[in-house]
Amino acid sequence: MDNLLPIYIVVEDVLSEAVLLKLLYETRMNYNFTVLGKTGKDYIDRRIRNFNEAAQGIPCILLRDLDNEDCAPTLLNKCLPTPKHKNLLFILP
Repeated sequence: MDNLLPIYIVVEDVLSEAVLLKLLYETRMNYNFTVLGKTGKDYIDRRIRNFNEAAQGIPCILLRDLDNEDCAPTLLNKCLPTPKHKNLLFILP
């Protein structure tokens, strides 16, 4: 089991978790998931800088709704004014 890829999964709710885990399962790769969040978008927004820093060591996937935001780049710049690390994947469906 040493070949498991560690990855942080950060989601708004259990439905987002189920969708993201299903997508990752379909890749047929072996992951060691740590699921965080499931308490709404505010949790993600308040901690996105921390997740960006954590992505330097472990890939991090965030799944968050746009809600009332105009577009994904606007939301990303608002939540994360510093450069996004290459291992941070911010999904805004």
